[in-house]
Amino acid sequence: VLECQLIPAEAPEEMEVRWFRKDWNNVVHMYWKGKDDPKLQMKDYSGRTALFHEHFANGNTSLLLKNISVKDNGTFRCFVISKAEDAEGSVELKVGSE
Repeated sequence: VLECQLIPAEAPEEMEVRWFRKDWNNVVHMYWKGKDDPKLQMKDYSGRTALFHEHFANGNTSLLLKNISVKDNGTFRCFVISKAEDAEGSVELKVGSE
């Protein structure tokens, strides 16, 4: 789980949550207009990501990333656009190989 917290919490239908890699267009997961939107998602992440919709009311916009591999090593960015403000955070994922 890659953690991201929005303070203060907002209604999910009134925000956009975009998880991405190096730049805005490298979309890992997108939530927009009250639902997940896979149209812009990078193929490498298709079927591997989820948000915790039931926790949006508490400001939790964390990303569940499944089947992690060494290719996932690096920075993930969480960007939230809401009525109150726009906010960005980043998480560094370190994946080791055996």
